[in-house]
Amino acid sequence: MKAAWDYHLFADGYCLQLEGFSIKGGRWHVIRFPSMMALLQHPRHGAILFDTGYSERFPAATKSFPNALYRWLTPVTVDPKMTAPAYLARRGLNADALSLVVLSHFHADHMGALHDFPNAVFSCSRRGLESIEGKSSLAGLRHAFLPELMPPGFRSRAEFVEDKPQVTLADHWRPFENGGDLLGDGSLVAVDLPGHAIGQFGLAFDGREGRPVFLVADSCWSRRAYRENLTPSLLGWIPQADRSAYVETLQKLHELHCRSPEIRIVPTHCDEGEGE
Repeated sequence: MKAAWDYHLFADGYCLQLEGFSIKGGRWHVIRFPSMMALLQHPRHGAILFDTGYSERFPAATKSFPNALYRWLTPVTVDPKMTAPAYLARRGLNADALSLVVLSHFHADHMGALHDFPNAVFSCSRRGLESIEGKSSLAGLRHAFLPELMPPGFRSRAEFVEDKPQVTLADHWRPFENGGDLLGDGSLVAVDLPGHAIGQFGLAFDGREGRPVFLVADSCWSRRAYRENLTPSLLGWIPQADRSAYVETLQKLHELHCRSPEIRIVPTHCDEGEGE
């Protein structure tokens, strides 16, 4: 039997946006969308970080035009005491010693602290990386990508989920059928979640007390969205890479929730999951 993962969800900041932007029929008032990360710990594999949040580099990277447009459209607050390196330090972990960072996709609120992990391998999508490589700041904004947040030599430290052996997921993960075996023992599986960003994927694993957990990044922006199968509003489609793929992924998450409610599905920007 595979050992379970201990995991901790935390956020280093949030952006402000209308709830009605994120889901059709949502209220038209401003709410917080936290930028969550997950620290995963395993008795054999040690500590792994899923995404890296905004970090203190985000305000610096968005001070001037054109990057400032990002901050103007979605005002961001970053808590220096809750950045990924600071959070790890409070748990007795050194960012320099972390060996693996899993990056769900290349949007700025997920990759802001990559510079802070100088010795880590970056597990990511090759398609996602190729979609942003060489882009200028202005071109990157269309993909919520800030070139300033990419550490030098990123590609040389990357391992691609597309190259990982494919494993078949257990029946309770249906309609999701397979994914990339990140560590070679089936304990951490990268599952393709197309729609929001090119190459986006989530992580499927057994968490505390054997309860399955699915970190689904930005395949939806709240638990309400997958519970009720609520797509974004008209404006909320603007940042999506592929509308039809987004609808299909959301439908699958809704079906998964209905078929297997014991699985904990965690979207990055839903404050229901913060601090667990």
